[in-house]
Amino acid sequence: MGNRANYVLIENGQKQIFYSQFGAITIPAVLLAGPEDTLKYILKLEPTEYLMNNIWAEGGILYKADERRVMFWGGDTIAAYPYLRRPLLKLLPTLWQGWSIDWAMHGIADLAYALNWDVWKVLEDDFDDTDFLQGHGAVVTEAQLMDSLLADGAKSHITIRQKMERYAIISFQLIPLSEKPSSHQSLTKCSLQVSN
Repeated sequence: MGNRANYVLIENGQKQIFYSQFGAITIPAVLLAGPEDTLKYILKLEPTEYLMNNIWAEGGILYKADERRVMFWGGDTIAAYPYLRRPLLKLLPTLWQGWSIDWAMHGIADLAYALNWDVWKVLEDDFDDTDFLQGHGAVVTEAQLMDSLLADGAKSHITIRQKMERYAIISFQLIPLSEKPSSHQSLTKCSLQVSN
């Protein structure tokens, strides 16, 4: 058992990978210690040559010292509940002044990408959006849109997803349905904006 985590340190152009069997649960506390203590913590961990796959990795930190950038995921409840994560993401910039701090939306795949690894090597689950990570395939399928509409009775649905160095912002405005739509009826107005 454990709460396994990988840590990727990129400093002076050198890439190092570290492992902790119980580190995923403590990632928020480690980051709250600030950049210097986080680096000291990472350097005390067990070095390894490999990243775990998404089945085993429950957290991780990407620490890019040269760029002053940190990306992370993990923790006990903040990993599962974004509303608990938001206060931490607002607090960290005050402790990490001059650093860019982001949540690793794709978990271990974000660490693999930072290492210039093929993300397929760390994705072992049929439910992972590997097409999206590789930069092709639909971001939102028609079936997902219909499921959202019919299940939640939503009037609008907005999805914002990071696509490597670019952001794809898809905004759907759903037309309220008083009855089941015919196959010819238009359900959405859709706009797509991609920015660097």
